[in-house]
Amino acid sequence: MNFEIGISGYESPFNKVGIRGILYKVLIRILLWIVISAGTIGFFFHLMKATNFYLSSVPQSPNSKIYPDTAVFPVRGLHITSFVAGSSSLLTPLVELVKKTELNAMVIDLKEADGKIAYDSRLRIVENLGTKRAGIGNLDKLLAILKENNIFPIARICVFKDPLLAEVRPHLAVKDKNGSIWRDKKGLSWVDPYSKQVWEYNTAIAQEAAQRGFKEIQFDYIRFPSDGVIRNCVYTYKNSHGDSAPVMAIKNFLKYAATRLRPYGVIISVDVFGLTCSAIGDMNIGQIIEEIAPEVDYICPMVYPSHYYDGMYNLKNPESAPYQTVYASLKDAQMRVGKICRIRPWLQDFSLRVKYRAEDVREQIRATYDNDIQEWLLWNPACRYTAVALKPKTERSILAKATSIETNVQTEIPSEKKHKVDLPEEKF
Repeated sequence: MNFEIGISGYESPFNKVGIRGILYKVLIRILLWIVISAGTIGFFFHLMKATNFYLSSVPQSPNSKIYPDTAVFPVRGLHITSFVAGSSSLLTPLVELVKKTELNAMVIDLKEADGKIAYDSRLRIVENLGTKRAGIGNLDKLLAILKENNIFPIARICVFKDPLLAEVRPHLAVKDKNGSIWRDKKGLSWVDPYSKQVWEYNTAIAQEAAQRGFKEIQFDYIRFPSDGVIRNCVYTYKNSHGDSAPVMAIKNFLKYAATRLRPYGVIISVDVFGLTCSAIGDMNIGQIIEEIAPEVDYICPMVYPSHYYDGMYNLKNPESAPYQTVYASLKDAQMRVGKICRIRPWLQDFSLRVKYRAEDVREQIRATYDNDIQEWLLWNPACRYTAVALKPKTERSILAKATSIETNVQTEIPSEKKHKVDLPEEKF
């Protein structure tokens, strides 16, 4: 209060104007500080967001304790068919196997190579096409079981080998020169990798998988046909693309899928032939790993020793040399794409010409670690896995080479000396 007012009881109009002026100036200053503060906070918020986005896109060392894109352990898992996943009696022992061993993930078949949608899909397009054959009657229950047991869920979706879609929508099929639907040596039909409708259909399935709780989408059969009279293949939608090279069809599909899956924050991985790790060119199937790598988070080469031809890597019989075969193949893959995306190989836990035992599985895993790759998946078409080949849960750790050793796959094997890096408990 002004002393003159207090004494005389009279307030001069000049004093009123002075107080109002001061209050006006104070108010303006407060508003100005609010605007400046809000602008500063907003600037730093967006700067941090942009920085985090940039850092998340930078390839990390394969020996990172926790991968920034997953915040989980290096993934080590099993392939699970929809038939097994839909059967409690068959799934439960495998869940227990994962819980008790170094494993921590399951790759679940949602769309198989026969084209069947193997779960209780709610997509209208699946209903309209009639492609649902739900081996997994309750996908939400299955995902709840995996979450309860802390198992990382990966959805496997076969894309271009799709006899069922080719049957119900023949215009989407790969055609024969005679005008009929082309078929491979097993009599199975494929869909056109250039078709945008085929892209939309498979991406919709991947989106639903992400919506319902899968943390990773793994695309398989991301390729052109490899057997049969492929010179007779006719691709109806080929001319709809500016660049008609097969490798670009694969690359463009993955770009398309990644854009539509980005809002869900899922990891994207792709299965490729093991031979692509070392092959020059696309092997006539559209797979060049340097072209695929920038579009995905993981490349998963199927480095099954039984699938390499005699003499490969100077090995008389690669199937009889699991360590050398896997080591040489992954070494080539690391050199080609190791700084672009991560590599997580499929390893062989089944027998063809050579009976595979626990030590053969372990040798493949050792070859993976010796390439500084910390993740792997085991494949057995019947889901009968060699439990004794797996280490106990306490062995879940990153294994790094104690020393760097140059290896000649014909004669030398890197040292088995390792040191462990303890990891925090994984949470999926």
